[in-house]
Amino acid sequence: MPCPEGYEGEACDQCSFGFVMHKGACVLACDVKDCGNGICSLAEDNTTYCTCDVGWAGAACDGCAPGYRPKVVMIGQESACELDEPSESAKNLALWLDADREDSFQVAPDGESVLRWYSRVKEDTTYFSSGGQASARPLRKGSEVSARKWVYFDGVNDHLQRVVDLKTAGYSLFVVVQASATDQVQTVLSGVKVGTILHGLQLQATNLGKDLFFRHKLPANGGASDDVTLANYPTSTAAVVEVHRGVLGNQPVYQVYNGSTYVSSAGTAPAFPEELMLHLGIRGDSDTFPLEGRIGEVLIFSTTLPLDERAKVRDYLKSKWMPLQGRG
Repeated sequence: MPCPEGYEGEACDQCSFGFVMHKGACVLACDVKDCGNGICSLAEDNTTYCTCDVGWAGAACDGCAPGYRPKVVMIGQESACELDEPSESAKNLALWLDADREDSFQVAPDGESVLRWYSRVKEDTTYFSSGGQASARPLRKGSEVSARKWVYFDGVNDHLQRVVDLKTAGYSLFVVVQASATDQVQTVLSGVKVGTILHGLQLQATNLGKDLFFRHKLPANGGASDDVTLANYPTSTAAVVEVHRGVLGNQPVYQVYNGSTYVSSAGTAPAFPEELMLHLGIRGDSDTFPLEGRIGEVLIFSTTLPLDERAKVRDYLKSKWMPLQGRG
């Protein structure tokens, strides 16, 4: 008489291949193997192992794989791991500021005032600071809605600055920002060539009606500046704002993403100079137009990313910051 399924031997007292003894009975090996975020597999020696889903690692697929980190999820949602790098082009990052990254900050004893904000680019030991002005330090904190940390600017004089050395003719810039619905022009980011008033870049926000317009301003020769394009974003949400600079012939060409497509414009501005004082939250040449809002992430690539890579970076930022909206 044949043995029941899962058993073998003269007395049917041994477990057949693919089965293991569990609580006095032979059961399918993978039925008692917890693979968490993965699939149980059977080895030739009748042992089991886990093949983890993308982003997961560990014997039970219960931890994030290298290059991934735990994703902040809403209450009731399953845990997840998300990419900890924006794209394959991360090797071309010249600057990477991540407000949610604990080890990127040195804060004051109050636990929130930002003393130093370090770039996540490896071997970059320089940092953004308020230049020793205690009253101008922005705050790093979460919100009632979002578990992620942001850097908040007060709209008065909060700002951060450091010298950035890009040495590049083209670049791709991404900023996750949420500005308030004020009637005042606000500066998200500006760059001033060290020792001059020549801007390499200005990214400003202004409230026209109920939407924010993010303006990419180009400096013309002599220090004047002109708008390149405008992009609308609701004031109730954060925005992923991106600017790309390439060179067509000898003419710099700028592209700004307006939420669905790219708007191009030629300009007379030079590339980022080798030494650029980059300011967050204030216009650097005049200490005016302060930002009343918050910044989540800043990415500057030292090359003009192709369209497919831009989409990957945009998706990375949206999946990381957009699901957790809130004015906070």
